[in-house]
Amino acid sequence: MIIIGRSKILGYTVGTFDLLHTGHIKFLEACRTRCDGLIVAVNTDDLVVGGGKPKPIISQDDRVVMLNALRVVKSAFLEPDIDKMEAFLRHRFDVFFVGDDWRSTNHWLAIEAQFRDLGVSIIYLPYTVGVSSTSIRDELVRRGNAAG
Repeated sequence: MIIIGRSKILGYTVGTFDLLHTGHIKFLEACRTRCDGLIVAVNTDDLVVGGGKPKPIISQDDRVVMLNALRVVKSAFLEPDIDKMEAFLRHRFDVFFVGDDWRSTNHWLAIEAQFRDLGVSIIYLPYTVGVSSTSIRDELVRRGNAAG
């Protein structure tokens, strides 16, 4: 791993982080143990919806506020672009943390090759099985239907 212009390792991850839950916290804590500072890019609502996902329940600005309140996060900010190379050019991170559900996909194999040439490590970390924003959203809908 090449450290560019710093003596400390800067970690980066990106996600929607809607309905912040224990899976998010465990993932971010695992990221932080592997770097000296962790920056977190939060997908904008437009980026999420443009990618075919439902609009987040928590506003993009509130998601940034919540992540910035976590002790493991050096800085959280909105990420309007899906291009990972653009993110690197803006933030110059040393390590990119990704959920292990993306490991070995063609998309991420190409990104790995691109970042390898820059000396940026991609580290895949396990996500917490059984908890997700989607499962929470589904449970809220189920409970709403049961209450009616």
